[in-house]
Amino acid sequence: MGSFSIFHWLVVLSVVLLPLALIALIVALARRSSRAGGSTGQRLVGQTGKPPVEARLLALDDLKTKGLISDEEHAAQRAAILREA
Repeated sequence: MGSFSIFHWLVVLSVVLLPLALIALIVALARRSSRAGGSTGQRLVGQTGKPPVEARLLALDDLKTKGLISDEEHAAQRAAILREA
């Protein structure tokens, strides 16, 4: 009763090693994914180095909603963004 059989060792190893192997696989895939594509924000930035027009307009609208820019500033910047597009 005091000794482990090969069956016991296989059960212990599978309980310990299988989760560790899965964790290692997930970490490796996450690192590979982050190196290949970067973050979502980096992928949204186009060839020009600027975020897409829609994102810029939404950020501008957010500034206006928060009262950080006036209606005139909003209109002028919105026109500038649309001209660049």
